Amino acid sequence: MKVLFVCAGNICRSPMAEALFRREALFHAALADVETASAGVIGLDGNAPVETAVCVLESECGLDLSPHRARRLLATEPADLVLTLDHWVQARASGLGPSHSRTGTAWTSRTLRVSGGPWARS
Repeated sequence: MKVLFVCAGNICRSPMAEALFRREALFHAALADVETASAGVIGLDGNAPVETAVCVLESECGLDLSPHRARRLLATEPADLVLTLDHWVQARASGLGPSHSRTGTAWTSRTLRVSGGPWARS
């Protein structure tokens, strides 16, 4: 099974979600064979992740996001489950990524909410 995390630019939310998923998968035997990837609907290939995301993920979770480089979602992207991180992204991804009608591909949208830290909104 392949899980694809999708956000707008693939420089913050989707690579963070992928890294956190990978870490959690280490503790669950049922997830051992799950492949992961991330992409952005308006991502520019090769962009580095947001520095704040790199620092927070490393200091709070012990994960290194610095090697990540953004990549744009492609229509040919293989995935069994596509997790879009907000409804705006889902609307744009539906025409760019794996087909909604393709057998076995499930699409869902979740808004990543973080309490506290640099992403909190007042």
